Amino acid sequence: MLELEPGLASDAVLRRIASEGALRAKGFVATDAGLRIVQGVGARIEIAATDSAPPAELIGRVVVIRRRRDARG
Repeated sequence: MLELEPGLASDAVLRRIASEGALRAKGFVATDAGLRIVQGVGARIEIAATDSAPPAELIGRVVVIRRRRDARG
């Protein structure tokens, strides 16, 4: 789970999620342009305006699923 501070630019959010090596990502962030939903599969990560706000405790949280790394690296 990534926790992102409010007010980031959308491109900064995209870079942060991409740096995690996400296979899938989904959540809500409060960007400098307002509330956005984040959804992604592989290298394709999208940020879009949302019609309704989720519960406040979900804003700023993005669930990231990564490929499992074993002890060999």
